[in-house]
Amino acid sequence: MRKYRLQEIVRKYDVEAEMVKRQFLADRAAVREKLISDLTAQWFQIHREKRAMDMCVPGTLPMGTGRLIVDFGWKIPERRSTQIKHRKSQYYEIMLLEETKKYFGMPAAPKISLISEEEKNRDLAMMRVIMTFEGSI
Repeated sequence: MRKYRLQEIVRKYDVEAEMVKRQFLADRAAVREKLISDLTAQWFQIHREKRAMDMCVPGTLPMGTGRLIVDFGWKIPERRSTQIKHRKSQYYEIMLLEETKKYFGMPAAPKISLISEEEKNRDLAMMRVIMTFEGSI
């Protein structure tokens, strides 16, 4: 009688363990499916907006977005006096850069030189690295 009770307990344990395992796998699959579904929806939304923006003319409202498209490109001014003013300011900026370069030098990265053998050995000694043979650590 005890033998049968023990077998029943073992079977019941096995069945419940299998049920828990199956439930875990089902939950994991549901979470994965939901994440993939959300990601796919987001991907399609991004591309839908991209297509809508590609079809729009600057300065108009694309369908369904409610946002004005602003063109960030530089346009040549139509008035000749404004063109001359812009050209003079560009020449002045170039002149300032040329003078800075000529008299002071332009900012640049510092000169980089090789480390001496003495400095390398001192740094390795401070890090407590022992050289086993020439050239290897």
